[in-house]
Amino acid sequence: MKTKARKKKPSVSALHRELAKQVVEVAKKGETNKTKADLMQAAGYSGATARSSAARVWSSDGFQAALAEHGLTPAKLSKVFNDAVGANVVTIFKGEATQTSVPDHKIRLQAASLAGDFLGAKKQVHEVKKINVNISEESMADILGLG
Repeated sequence: MKTKARKKKPSVSALHRELAKQVVEVAKKGETNKTKADLMQAAGYSGATARSSAARVWSSDGFQAALAEHGLTPAKLSKVFNDAVGANVVTIFKGEATQTSVPDHKIRLQAASLAGDFLGAKKQVHEVKKINVNISEESMADILGLG
């Protein structure tokens, strides 16, 4: 007798919930100047984690479940995304708004960028390379042509 494998419920941490809360608050305020790292640090993540693991955290099942607790489900986000991707310029003439057939590229690009953030498709890579070179005073003088 076969038993069906149960789908494991994602583990939602307190940090995931706080990050989702930060995302919802920023979305309600319409703030566009906050980065993923800013939101993560405001939620309680360390600066190092916010810089190096943002894509992993944002695409994690736990964070996605925390977003769903706030009503930000993939289906809802995709509807908003589809609407924004098809946005056209609206003109106002004599108090009357008219939608044109001209694409509103600013809105469309913002939608694509936000979708990439929510889906964890954008990675932030911070690579620091350090090289130590020891040079004696005589060698430095030779290098500079003073010796």
